[in-house]
Amino acid sequence: MDISNSSGNKINTTTTTNNNNNNNNNNNSNNTSNKINIDSINNNINRQKEILRAQQKQQRDNMKSLKKQQEHETMFDFILQWGSLACSKLLFFPIEFPIHALTTFIQSQPTPQQPLSPNSLIQNFGVGVSPSNIQLSSSPSPSLLPPQQPIHSFTYNIATSSFVENLPTPVSTSLINLLRHKGIHIYDGGMVYIVHNMITILINFIQRSFNNFQTNLKNNHKHGKSRLSKNSIQLISGSLSLLKYALTLPLDVIMTRLIVHKFYRSNNTRNNLNDCTFSGVCKNEGIRALYTGWEVIVLKSLLEQVYTKLDNILKNKNKKNQYPQNQQYQQYQNNNNNNNNNNNNNQQQQQESEKSPLQITLMGVKILLDYILTVVKVRLNIRNIGLFKTIKNIISRQGIRGLFSGLNTYFLLFPLWMISILVANIIFLKVKGTLDKSIIPIPPNSSQSPKSSNISSSPSTYDGEDTADSGLCLIGDISSQLVKDDSDNDNDIIENNNIDSNQHTSEEEEEEEEEESEIQRIEQLKEIQEQEGKQEQQQEQEQEQEQEQEQEQEQVQEQQQQQQQQQQQQQQQQQQQQQQQQQQQQQQQQQEQQQEEIQKEVQEKQDD
Repeated sequence: MDISNSSGNKINTTTTTNNNNNNNNNNNSNNTSNKINIDSINNNINRQKEILRAQQKQQRDNMKSLKKQQEHETMFDFILQWGSLACSKLLFFPIEFPIHALTTFIQSQPTPQQPLSPNSLIQNFGVGVSPSNIQLSSSPSPSLLPPQQPIHSFTYNIATSSFVENLPTPVSTSLINLLRHKGIHIYDGGMVYIVHNMITILINFIQRSFNNFQTNLKNNHKHGKSRLSKNSIQLISGSLSLLKYALTLPLDVIMTRLIVHKFYRSNNTRNNLNDCTFSGVCKNEGIRALYTGWEVIVLKSLLEQVYTKLDNILKNKNKKNQYPQNQQYQQYQNNNNNNNNNNNNNQQQQQESEKSPLQITLMGVKILLDYILTVVKVRLNIRNIGLFKTIKNIISRQGIRGLFSGLNTYFLLFPLWMISILVANIIFLKVKGTLDKSIIPIPPNSSQSPKSSNISSSPSTYDGEDTADSGLCLIGDISSQLVKDDSDNDNDIIENNNIDSNQHTSEEEEEEEEEESEIQRIEQLKEIQEQEGKQEQQQEQEQEQEQEQEQEQEQVQEQQQQQQQQQQQQQQQQQQQQQQQQQQQQQQQQQEQQQEEIQKEVQEKQDD
């Protein structure tokens, strides 16, 4: 029995040790497999990082090559845009200039109103808003001249002309009468008009390209600052505008006088024509007469600045009303902006293009005030008697409606301007497309989405401080800016017709935003993978800790079992010792009994 118990205890100890060894082996195998999985995940992440770095290098190289190509093409694009707009102006010149001449003639009708004379050159001539018909007297009356004014031939003839009020006639009949009485001379001042438009287009292209160049420097610079300060930028733009007006104001004076001079009779026609040339004006009236109407230009610039400030205030109020200031909303908006940059940019552009009713009424008031200043400028170009005196004469002799004379004929120029812009866009795209076919294009990046080259899809704004990237623009944006005088509407057309090279920059910015969004997404995926790897490592560590705890518990149990076995062995040994003692006692008792028996036998023998 003692031998069987000891053998059973030995078998139990061997089985427990074998089980512990198997558990340890399984734990080691699990640890190695987990380490292999972590290594594979890290290798995949490193490979993805290397691929992304290679793609970023390729994209940077492609962007550098595109920028170099665009730097070489900017001057050519600038010349091509100017040429396309100049060609469209020349194409529509035979239709546009007679309407412009009619509006200028209606705007230039001054003053003394006398009865109709029989010797008249023009009878029953319609005038638009101020329904006055012009008729010229054959005999001058010096008493009509204002006091303290120098007597020059052109101003003298205007002062001696007679005007009468009559029933208004439609614009079509007015234009027909103008063509009938002037004939070929309807195009007097046409060359000056063309030169005036070309100069304004060129200088406005230069000014707009300079502003766009500064915005690109701000966007591409690391610290978000341009090389030039705000004062220097304003100085350069102001000097360009001064150069434009210094060149165009004399042309405007000569053009207005050439349009009107045929309607005034003079005894000396040669002197009348000399008053419509640079040399004649400088000789008779001085160089100062070439810059008449500069006060109107200053007032128009102030009006534009006031309008832009009020428009920005209303725009900011609309934004505040649409989007209240709230921290939670701002956090939500920032998260959406980080995830959907392109959608938010499109929404912002649409919101900027939309105008409130107050902004529309403000624009209408600005257009009307600008047109009033245009009428005053035309009167000053013909006869410079002072700004306030001219306004006083218009109101006293024709009423307030005299300030809006020719407005209905002016509206006829709107469709011509819009069609000329469309023709300029078509010319630019056709010539650019034919030239691009002859050049080997740079292959697009795999990450870049294909962009539509339709220029009309790029929205543009027309605020005074707006220097956003502009392409060839939408007609709806042009029509809101066309109600100005003839020199200013050319500015608007040019600002709206800029610039295909800047469209490339806007496309590059969109592509860079897409690349940044893709890189952010990949980085987020990397972070998620790293977090998953960290979680797996933590789980593995927890499993290892649990396994270690289980092993410790098993070791404690084994120790307890060993102690129990030792106690059992000790008990067995004690039992064996007790059994041996009992056996010894039994043997002693037997020996004593045997001795007693022997003694009894001996005594019996002795007794016998």
